[in-house]
Amino acid sequence: MAWTTPLPKDAVLGDTGHPDLHNQVKANIEELRTAVDAIPAPTAAPTADTLSGATAVGKSVLKAANAGDARTAIGAGTSNLALGTTASTAMAGNTSIPSIPAALSAADAQAGTATAGRLITAKVLADEIDRRVAAAIAAIPAG
Repeated sequence: MAWTTPLPKDAVLGDTGHPDLHNQVKANIEELRTAVDAIPAPTAAPTADTLSGATAVGKSVLKAANAGDARTAIGAGTSNLALGTTASTAMAGNTSIPSIPAALSAADAQAGTATAGRLITAKVLADEIDRRVAAAIAAIPAG
């Protein structure tokens, strides 16, 4: 790559009264010209295919004409997982998921009148069993 800017002529620099400065400026420009001339001219512009270190998938994404082609390049949307209700299928996004029932309180366990399904903790269950066993023992007539 050649530098074609001409060196300044004496008339451009003028008579500064400092011939060493004039000669130094010309020498510096010559040095820069030599350095620029040593830089190789660029070859063809890089393309996705000429990028070193890029994977085939990366190159395909770079070359994709649109978002759909880019998704195809990375394998997005190509799953063969079927919708269904088994362990090997996926649940549809519009599936209604039941809510978790409320917990059964100790008072509700003691009353024994709750008819809706409820969750019960081991503590509430054990306490209610202990309470009923104690009540049953207490109800046994002495003697």
